[in-house]
Amino acid sequence: MQTTESEVTFLSMGVRLSGTIERPGSPPIGTVLLFSGSGPQDRDESMAGHRPFARLSHDLAAAGYAVLRWDDRSVGGSEGDYLAASAETLVEDGANAMSLMRAETGDARHILIGHSQGTLIAARTAAAHSDQTAALILLAGMGAPGREALLDQHCAICRAEGWEEHEIAASRDAKAEIFAALAAAQGRLESGESAILVLKDLEQKLYQRLLGGVPVDSLSESEKADIGAAVDDLLEWEWRYLVTVDPADDLEKVECPVFAMTGDKDTQVDAGKNLEAIRTACSNGRAPRVDVKTLENHNHLFQETASGALSAYETAGPPFSDTALAAIRRWLAAINA
Repeated sequence: MQTTESEVTFLSMGVRLSGTIERPGSPPIGTVLLFSGSGPQDRDESMAGHRPFARLSHDLAAAGYAVLRWDDRSVGGSEGDYLAASAETLVEDGANAMSLMRAETGDARHILIGHSQGTLIAARTAAAHSDQTAALILLAGMGAPGREALLDQHCAICRAEGWEEHEIAASRDAKAEIFAALAAAQGRLESGESAILVLKDLEQKLYQRLLGGVPVDSLSESEKADIGAAVDDLLEWEWRYLVTVDPADDLEKVECPVFAMTGDKDTQVDAGKNLEAIRTACSNGRAPRVDVKTLENHNHLFQETASGALSAYETAGPPFSDTALAAIRRWLAAINA
């Protein structure tokens, strides 16, 4: 089916966001919103030379859906500051994206699709706006508590890159200490302590842990710059959010059908543990239907591959393989049958 794309903008909390609506050649059978993964992302979720969301959007539009994807704050055509945002800010952006699609299509209920960290935001949006959510699709999403999932992720990535087990164990312990410091800082912020004081204290603790007792003066300028960049990254809100989030809190409140799919070669999100956690949370909650699927020989970007190594993303083929796209379409057809 022929599709058409149009540029759109919408306001969210006073900030103008920019995106693309891709429409089918005939009246749409439903509307879809795409929630991108971690970090400031453009509307196509561009990474490793690929445009995953552009491919997903085109496939769904060709199947009859109107699809919205948008630039995160401070990316592409969107205004604002992503690094000054929060999870709740992104949920509000999602809610305002729903309002846009209602105005554009007349559809009052929407299918929310999240990828990676975007599954957390999509699920929270669905839980907060159940009257506007027709279905929720979680692609390579967390179901286990964030800190646990991130430690699993770190070990799996190191293993895929060929690290020895004793090296992985030592690195995991170091990561656990950093995550504990991040979680403690988040707790202090939520209790009302001064953000300036809490983040300054956290910065000092992160430097101590990353230096590991090595005197700063003994480091080269490039080593100092690397550690400084690592600390700056860890001070961003997303890390504190991820190490303290429990996806079950939102999944249990979702009131629409849920489909979760993860590749068995995904080293960023363990398929077995997280899919079972998603199934359990949704089954214990309000979702009328939950289906989970492990996709064989697929990685975090849903590329068909025998390797889950991050270093293989550039060469592993198109993200959202034909097999992955067909699985999404089949599930949507099943719930609409």
